[in-house]
Order: sequence, then structure tokens, then C-alpha cells
Amino acid sequence: MKRIAILALVVVSTALAVACCLRPLVKQDYEFPEGYLAGLKRFEPSDWATVLQLYVNSEGRVNYEGLLAKREPLQRYLALIGEVGPTTRPDLFPDDDAKLAYWINAYNAATMDQVLRRWPIESVIDHKLSFFVLTRYRIDGRSLS
Repeated sequence: MKRIAILALVVVSTALAVACCLRPLVKQDYEFPEGYLAGLKRFEPSDWATVLQLYVNSEGRVNYEGLLAKREPLQRYLALIGEVGPTTRPDLFPDDDAKLAYWINAYNAATMDQVLRRWPIESVIDHKLSFFVLTRYRIDGRSLS
């Protein structure tokens, strides 16, 4: 019985390790005009501000149905943070507050995108493995989960 339990543990561990290595990268749905990113003088997340203003209320609740109908600002923002961040363009993030805001907003944008890709859902808790471990985004020039 002990051997079966050990074998099962080895099989599950191997499967998880393989799954983590083969996680799909979420495809960015927007491409910037040539030279746009290199020409940035400051990091202006205006598309993210649009998403927050139009689809998040004062209590922090997201209107996912409205956002689902008009995803372009979120997709552009995800494309921007995929290529630009504190590591790839440190000149655009002058202090720790700017870096922290970048990472908090990146996390929230990726989470919103994952909700939209599974809409309708009751809770991200029901999908926490696929949300936070098995799905990867390009963030700050790197593939991250």
C-alpha cells in the first residue's frame, strides 16, 4: 500500500511539473505600430484608466458584461504591459511606487482577462489553478503566471 501511495505521489508530481512547463501563453490580441514602444517617453496606462472608469464601480465591482462587449482597451493595455515594464524600460518607472502600481495593475488586468475568457463564472476561486498557475501572460517582456 505504501508503494502505491509513493508511486501515485511521483506520478502526480511529474504531471504537475510537466503541466507547469507546458502552460499556454495567453495570446496578445493587439500589435503596436512600428516604433511606438521604443518612442515612449513615459508610461501612460490610459487604456487601463478607461477600463477602470467605464467598467469598475466605486465599490470595486466589475461590469464584466459591459467589458466583454468592448474589450479593446483591456487588450491594448495587456499588450502594453507585455512589452513595457520596470525591467524592460526602467527609465519609465522612476520609483518604487510606480513599480508597485505597475505590478498591481498587471495582476488585476490579467485576472479580468481570465474572467472574460471564462465568462460567465461565479468566482475565480472555482478556477484558481487554471487562473493563477496554468495560464501565462507576457508581462514586462517575460512569460509569467
